[in-house]
Amino acid sequence: AACADELPLQRFAVHKSALAGLLSGCTYSIWSFKGRGRVKGVGLRAVSLGITCAAGTYGYLSWTAMQARRHSVALERLQRTSDTVRMLPIDVGAPMLPAEEFDA
Repeated sequence: AACADELPLQRFAVHKSALAGLLSGCTYSIWSFKGRGRVKGVGLRAVSLGITCAAGTYGYLSWTAMQARRHSVALERLQRTSDTVRMLPIDVGAPMLPAEEFDA
């Protein structure tokens, strides 16, 4: 069973991150070799770029999972408090809605 605090990551989020890191590192090493014609120092830079791209990809996938969790919590809260929602006039003189009645 999944914990309530656990992020609902995509099915292959870790695999996608690793693949993004591998592909970006390989692409950089090819591009660097074609541009400079030498291999010296390319490995460390390619690994660094791969790790950076993998971390960025995983960060983006985590961010989308956090957004999905926020939306599901908001939807659950809306469904839970749907009895309280009522129509009020929206104009300059409309009374403010008390937030407490939505969190009951």
